[in-house]
Amino acid sequence: MREFTSAEAELRYRQRSLTPLNLFVALISAIAALSILFLPLLRIDVDSLSVLLTGQASEEDTTTEVSVADFLSGTGLTVSMDGMDFVTLAMSDEPVDVLVRKVGTSFSEQSSTIAAKAVVVAAAESADLDVSDEAVEKVDGALRGLETAEDDTEIDAAITDILGVIKEDFLTEEQLSGWDEENARGVIRDMYDKTVEQTEGAFSAEAFICVNASEALNESGSGTGEVYTNFSDMMSGMSASLSTEDVTAQIPPYLFVAAAGVILFFAFVWAVLFLFAFFHMFARNKRFMMWYVKLFGFFPCLIFGIAPIVAEFLIPDATIAAALGAISTLAWVSGVCYLLLWFVSIFWAFPIKHRIRQLNRQVRA
Repeated sequence: MREFTSAEAELRYRQRSLTPLNLFVALISAIAALSILFLPLLRIDVDSLSVLLTGQASEEDTTTEVSVADFLSGTGLTVSMDGMDFVTLAMSDEPVDVLVRKVGTSFSEQSSTIAAKAVVVAAAESADLDVSDEAVEKVDGALRGLETAEDDTEIDAAITDILGVIKEDFLTEEQLSGWDEENARGVIRDMYDKTVEQTEGAFSAEAFICVNASEALNESGSGTGEVYTNFSDMMSGMSASLSTEDVTAQIPPYLFVAAAGVILFFAFVWAVLFLFAFFHMFARNKRFMMWYVKLFGFFPCLIFGIAPIVAEFLIPDATIAAALGAISTLAWVSGVCYLLLWFVSIFWAFPIKHRIRQLNRQVRA
């Protein structure tokens, strides 16, 4: 055990021994603050929601027509909202429009996956398919042949590749026995022709799904009457068709302001701890208080992570419970940082700080 010639010497040593602790606290504080601002606090699994919507529709409609919700099922499509997204909504005069554009951007980034599933569902005339990521990637690759096709021969060849993947990776033997391949070829060609007609000959996965989805919605009477070639315009158009008063009544703008304020407060608490930990590394007295983070630091994880999980099991309404089950979060990152802070506070910081307080009393005496 190290020996000291005086209480002052040991006090200086104990203070210096807090430097690695302060560095570690500064590190986890920075990670927690940045995760709250820039990692998804809300991640909505559109795949799960589409299954829910499809199930509800099947209870009300006994027809076998494939819906737009079926196109989204099995795609792994997600829409994420990080802390800065909430701040952007709070600062906007039209937060609902900003939210709609955010969803449109998320869909656009994942349009190739949606288009791959859409063409399979349409060609197979069924949404009840065993879909794997590898199979969807094969269809996506085959769809790219339509993007580069320059004449009917190349278009037909690309469609043949798509049908081959559908037969090999999606349909069971029972489904194949009743499947009309030539009709499926015509369905895909019709969807392709509708797309290039709206885009002046340019084919893309995003245009493919948007043109055909908006036409399907228009035919069912639930569309806007317009045909869209990208998700941004499609989502904005669908939002504009709603009553502004109705949307505002359902989603009051002050909710976005309140949410952004709470999120910024949680990030601020961790940022303050980072500043204290960082600058005290260079100060003579390296101790500082952490009670504010211990009091509020776990709330992001509680609100965005634990609360939806608990509510999913407590809420009797099956639809709401299923919708909550489609929500996930990365607020767990700040939760892990919170637990680490408590751990180092109890087993690392407390023994050193307790000894420093004893030495301070000896020096003053």
